[in-house]
Parts: sequence; structure tokens; C-alpha cells
Amino acid sequence: MMTGMFVKYFCIFSPAIASLQDRIAVDRFIYEKPHCESVNACRGRNGCDGSILYNRVGQINLANYTNYFNCRWEIRGGLNSKIRVKVESAGNFGIENHRFCGFDRLNLQNFEGTKKFGRICSSPRGETIPYNGMDAVEYGTSANSVATKIKSSAFRNGVTLDSSELVVAFDADNQNTGAGFVLHYEIIGDIDDLVEGELTDIGDNLEAGLLHLTKNIASNQRREAVSNRIRKLFALYSKKMSQCRNGDLSSLLLNFSAAGFEEENLTKVHDEWYQIFEASFEKCDLPIMKKHGSFSQTSWPRRIESVIRSMEKHFSQ
Repeated sequence: MMTGMFVKYFCIFSPAIASLQDRIAVDRFIYEKPHCESVNACRGRNGCDGSILYNRVGQINLANYTNYFNCRWEIRGGLNSKIRVKVESAGNFGIENHRFCGFDRLNLQNFEGTKKFGRICSSPRGETIPYNGMDAVEYGTSANSVATKIKSSAFRNGVTLDSSELVVAFDADNQNTGAGFVLHYEIIGDIDDLVEGELTDIGDNLEAGLLHLTKNIASNQRREAVSNRIRKLFALYSKKMSQCRNGDLSSLLLNFSAAGFEEENLTKVHDEWYQIFEASFEKCDLPIMKKHGSFSQTSWPRRIESVIRSMEKHFSQ
């Protein structure tokens, strides 16, 4: 009789124990969202090469990751675009398996985290098989048009995600490493105005602050046009800073804070932006600086002024 009761109570409580273990995993590893709050936050740590990607097509690679590895990449398409991704199977893939992919995991979501697409790790059927451990309940947000879990096979075969911008983040805990992953992506749709090339996080906070201000432009078309001008300008700026004859200065603005850009004072924004770029170019050994003698004599001040005036014009409409 006692044995029967023990078996009965064990059957009743064992699911609760399993649920508790899963809850502990959630609380300990916080796998619902990326650890890196921005590309800047983790870039350069333990080999993290996080970057902002504008290429029409490309891929993100991570090989033989270490414990406590955190990194973030961002893919940015045009206003009406979507992003298609495919995670390679076989020899290039290996991320510690867990029921919800809560130990080591590849997170895919939009910038705000209101749309979650997948949390990828190795399948229980095989280490080299990508598996989506995100629970169906996690898809039930107001931002998701259909609260349906994306099948693991979709990520292996290729799937188009309902977002024009995508956060790709990888986080590992303190046990068991793996082969890593290769993620292929393609921006589908309206990207004609986007710069073709990779924009690393040089001045990422400054760029983010300027893009944040474009929210005040009511027209979607005009807002996107101004945003693309800013993105192109920063892509060119990043390229110039990497070509300095006295060394690559593309990390010069990594510690810049964009707090001031929360204010809608375009005169202040212009002055701060000008001073930051001026300081960068004055330190950089470039032919353009030798030719003109100072930053103020180059075309860059006019470019900055043009963007600010364009924002000011559309703010008032």
C-alpha cells in the first residue's frame, strides 16, 4: 500500500519538479532575451565581432565558441522589407541542447523584443541539427500577426521573418561549448536606398540617437528617406576612419553616449555631431585633411548641416 502511494505521489510531483527545473534555468540564464543590449555592449569581448549589417545578402559565423560568450549582430532592411534566414546544419552547427534552448542559444527577434522568432540550439536528435526551443506561448504577443511557433525545419530550410530589422544574438552559459553556427540571411523587398556594405558599430550610439529623432517625422516615406541618409553617411564615415594612415580609428566613438539625442533640440544635436566628427577627422591622417587643412573646409560640415535641415523641415510639417 505504501509503495503504491509512493508511486502515485511521485507521478503527481515529478512534472512539477521538471517544471521547477525549467524555471530555474529561465531565472539563471535569462534566455528570453539577449544578454547584449546593443552591438557596442559586447563587441570585442572574447572575440565577439558583432556588427550592423546592411548587405542585401550575407552570413554570420561563429566557430568554436567559449563559455560565457556573448555577442550580438543586427541586420537592417528597408521600411517595407523582410529578412529571410537559414541556419546551416551538419558540421558547422553545434550548440548545447536544452529543452527550451536555455543554456547556450542563438536568439532571433526584432529590436524591441516584441516579435520573437526563434531560440536555436542543437536538437535532441543530433548535435548538428538546429532546433527551435522557443515555446509556442512565447509567440503570443500583440506584435506577432500569427501566434504560431516557427518549426525547427523552417530554420534549417530557410524562412522569411516578418520584420525589416533583425537582432541575431548568441549567449553561452558556463558549461559545455560547441561548434557554433552559420546563419545566412537575405533582405527581401524594398532596399534600393540602403547602402551596400557592412556598417560596424563605429559611432553606433551616435547613429542610433540620430535615428531615434526621426520618429518625429510623421510621414513614413520621409522618415525612411532621412534615416537612410543618416545610415549612408555613417557607413562612409566608418570607411574613412578605417583608412587613417596613422592607424584604424574606427573605434573612436565607442564610448559616446547618445543621451542628449533624446531632446528635440536640433541646434544642440548639430553642434554635438559636428564636434564629434571634427575631433575624429582631426586625429585621422587622411589625404582629404592634408588637402583642406581642417575639418571645417571639407564637405562633411555641409553634409551634417543638410541632414539636420532636412530633419528640421520634416519635423515642422
